[in-house]
Amino acid sequence: MRAYQANTKSKELYKLMDELDECKEDMKYHAIHKKSKRLDYIEKNAKRIKQIAISMQKKIEEMRRK
Repeated sequence: MRAYQANTKSKELYKLMDELDECKEDMKYHAIHKKSKRLDYIEKNAKRIKQIAISMQKKIEEMRRK
């Protein structure tokens, strides 16, 4: 049985998904455990999540056009 070899676009998509997960975990940590500047961290992560989501949508559109 051959191992699956992800192509470049799939690897980029997986990288974006990892970044999204890291931002989510960081946001959850700051929302639950930190009290000082909590809203600043949440806002920063929310903006980053929005950027990642847009990048993921563009990447998926590129992958579907083949």
